[in-house]
Amino acid sequence: MLRLWPAKRVASDHGDLVQGLPLRFMLQRPGAVAQLDLGEGARFWPCDEALARWRSVAQGGAAAVVYD
Repeated sequence: MLRLWPAKRVASDHGDLVQGLPLRFMLQRPGAVAQLDLGEGARFWPCDEALARWRSVAQGGAAAVVYD
């Protein structure tokens, strides 16, 4: 999905700016919980189609955009 909706790169006076959201996953299994942050290289462009796809593959549709 990162290949389908990559982050946008915009040239500026200060170099290229990356515009997109980072990915962070919360994995829950019996007896274990983990949070994975995929880092700066895994940013994606949050268009409606991309968000719908994330929700379709997340367990119970539990995909959300969270602003920190």
